[in-house]
Amino acid sequence: MKNRKMRLIIGMLIGLVIFSSSVALLMYTKIGKQETKNASSVEVYVATKHISRGDMIEADDLVKAPIPKSYLAFTPLTASEIIGRYATVDIFAKEPMRKEKLSLSKPIDKSIVATKVTKVTEPKKEKIIDKSFVPDTLTVSLSLFSNIDSSLKKGDFIDIISVLSTNGTRFKTKYVVLHVPIYTFVSNNSKVGTYRFKSGEAMAVADSIVFEMKPNEIKNFLNMHYTTQGLNARRVLANPGNRGQLWMVKCSNETDASLSKIKERMMVDHKQKVIKRKRKQNKNPVSISYE
Repeated sequence: MKNRKMRLIIGMLIGLVIFSSSVALLMYTKIGKQETKNASSVEVYVATKHISRGDMIEADDLVKAPIPKSYLAFTPLTASEIIGRYATVDIFAKEPMRKEKLSLSKPIDKSIVATKVTKVTEPKKEKIIDKSFVPDTLTVSLSLFSNIDSSLKKGDFIDIISVLSTNGTRFKTKYVVLHVPIYTFVSNNSKVGTYRFKSGEAMAVADSIVFEMKPNEIKNFLNMHYTTQGLNARRVLANPGNRGQLWMVKCSNETDASLSKIKERMMVDHKQKVIKRKRKQNKNPVSISYE
């Protein structure tokens, strides 16, 4: 009886050893297979969802997944090499991330077709110059003016005024030319910048002034000057004190519209009436014969 129990216990122990050995062998085999599998695969980042072309890839779009080394034909990318890039093509869910499918810049939509822009060169417009407004220069002796502003210099502007004495106490005053620029002064046929200038160690004055004038202004100026002289000779006492006078008045370099309109209403009228006289016809024509 005792021997039977011993044999039963020994049998149970042997069975337990065999079972434990089988389990250990099975676990060892599975671990070996897993290690073999891990040695033949590598983890790469794959897409967790479908990513369309032009989308920026974020961290939530990636997950690590093992793939066999035999299927790996590219260098696996790190997360920093993927996140923030744009997909240059559509990337499907669980598809490995590859360098060729990523770009730092967003790809251009293929629907936008780039067209070559041809620059149209417009023909050059011929510059039309109205010759009536081209400034000319007129040199005038300063002796024509009854007053001279000694502070005048090149670049200043003046108004020219006609002052005509109708009797000893009454005068007619009209503007002749408005806002005339001074081109330069002349002294002994040499240009000087100011009316009063330094010549050597002494001070000297210019004898002539050069204006920039439009053709119609030149006509008005000369016409008014000689008209006032002629009126003086015929209607006023023929002495220097009562002759028609031209005055210069320094004005601002910038014109004022309202002030200019007031001055224009005070401009002298240069229109001259031309009276056409009919030639008397000889009712009895004389015939001349040459023999």
